[in-house]
Amino acid sequence: MIQAFDVELLYIAQTLKIPISEVAVTWTEIDGSKVTPVWSWIQMGADLGIIWLRYTIGAWKIKPFKKD
Repeated sequence: MIQAFDVELLYIAQTLKIPISEVAVTWTEIDGSKVTPVWSWIQMGADLGIIWLRYTIGAWKIKPFKKD
C-alpha cells in the first residue's frame, strides 16, 4: 500500500508545471495515533523507492493535460 501519495502529487504537479505553495497547518496530537515513528519512516522510504522505480522504468507515466 502506497502511503507517500502526497510526495507523488508534488512530483506530478512539478512535472506538469502546476504552481505549488506551502500552507501552514496546525497539528494536534491525538492519543491512540496509528503512527509509529520507526516503522513509519521505514514504510515511507519504501513507498518513495517504489514510486521512483515505477516512474523510472516507465510503469507509470505522467500525461500532460490538454487545455481546451
